[in-house]
Amino acid sequence: MKHSKLFECHADELRFLPGQDKAQAVFHSPEARKSHAPILLPGIALPQALSAVLLEIVEQMWVNAALFVLFEIPDALHQVRVSLRRLESFWVLTKYLPLSGDLLQKISELERLSRRLRANLAPAREWEIFFQSIVPKIKKRFFSSEDQYDLCLLSRARQKRSTQKADKLLDSKPFMKMILETRLLSEKFSKLGENESLDSFRARAILVLGREVHSRSRVGTSRKCAHRLRIALKTFRYVSEFFPENKRDHPDRPELETVREVLERLGRLNDFYSLRRRFTKMRKQEGSQKGRKIIGRLIIWLRRKEKRILNSIGRVDPPSIGAF
Repeated sequence: MKHSKLFECHADELRFLPGQDKAQAVFHSPEARKSHAPILLPGIALPQALSAVLLEIVEQMWVNAALFVLFEIPDALHQVRVSLRRLESFWVLTKYLPLSGDLLQKISELERLSRRLRANLAPAREWEIFFQSIVPKIKKRFFSSEDQYDLCLLSRARQKRSTQKADKLLDSKPFMKMILETRLLSEKFSKLGENESLDSFRARAILVLGREVHSRSRVGTSRKCAHRLRIALKTFRYVSEFFPENKRDHPDRPELETVREVLERLGRLNDFYSLRRRFTKMRKQEGSQKGRKIIGRLIIWLRRKEKRILNSIGRVDPPSIGAF
């Protein structure tokens, strides 16, 4: 296990639940924690529900960051980025609340930090996707065994640098400060004097976010449109999961499954596009002609995969998504 003075120094501050030391739980069970919404008690007030959701997001983020830094678990980094996406969806919710200027300023500051962190962690995650998902799928008619070996050799050094950068970002004072300040913010949410019921707030937020999904449902062959739809769908899905209304919001119900299927395809599209951009830049920096040729063939392969997914999506069916 890697030594991390920063995480050890803040272990006591990061005890999220009474009687439970999350730091010790991390050390004894080194497996990535999948993000999930908290279990809200029936009749819970809106301020307490918002506080519980935000606290759960921060807890999952810190635990997985510790797992990545201490144990170098690749999936833990992915779960950190999922938590950051969930956090960004939570910030969207705050736009529908009558908050004070000071609170809005702090939210804006934390939102910028979370977006910047997610973007800076992206390269390490993209290289992990490349080696886990792309390399096994590369067709032999495109790449010989020798070409695949050379391609992996060219990529490993970049993956190592990206992983080291992600490690440094998560084992840093700015990241720990963001975690602690977001946790303090969750306490402020619990003290809001908000009289609106949770059901009313949920219905209002879902209506607005549902309209956003509908407005972006036509994808066609535009990657930008597909990306905007993906972000809208992610926000819509996470908010739906934050505050499950009743049995209709069970994770296995058909409408949620439809959203997951579309998001999975859009996610693959995003992976292919991000990697294509990364390898295009890498090709320009490559000194050997053989290396540029191999990378060029991979770029063509990735572009074909992008087009195939775009053609398979077309237009997302609004009624199936609007069933929330």
